[in-house]
Amino acid sequence: GGGAAPLRAPPAGAQPPAPADGAQPLAPHRGAIERCFGQGSVSAIVRALDGERSEWAVQASRALRRQSPTSLVLTLHLLRQGAREPLRECLAREYTLAALLTAPPAATGPASDFFEGVRAVLVDKDQRPAWHPPTLEQLDDEQIVRAHFAPPRAGSDIATVAHSIRAGGSVVRSQL
Repeated sequence: GGGAAPLRAPPAGAQPPAPADGAQPLAPHRGAIERCFGQGSVSAIVRALDGERSEWAVQASRALRRQSPTSLVLTLHLLRQGAREPLRECLAREYTLAALLTAPPAATGPASDFFEGVRAVLVDKDQRPAWHPPTLEQLDDEQIVRAHFAPPRAGSDIATVAHSIRAGGSVVRSQL
């Protein structure tokens, strides 16, 4: 039958709906949010938060520093790419990345930060993940993005499903 209209990201500047109770806890911080999160990298975002010196910014910086540096860089890349691309492309990219990050660790390499996070929070419950690399300062953002967003190997299950998502899901539906 006829195809549905292509799914697209919301237009730039679109505002999320207000909570049902009307509360907007981040509204007082909007200027700082725009100044800080408009930076070009996660490291620059954290430095900008550190420069704000408000309690909100201190808490935001601490929260970011607790997370996987690699995951922060990948998330920022996904958000920025996703703002410019159709939803199907975003979903295919996110599926591909999720499949890569949750694949069983190689016998000779370090476990992904996903598995380390699961270990620290759910298995050992020590709340002390050993991220690889451990800090944003030790991370090469461009290398991380290149390594994680390279096209999947042609013919692999990941490539097949990602292609299906981009094409509207017909391969996925036919395989279920």
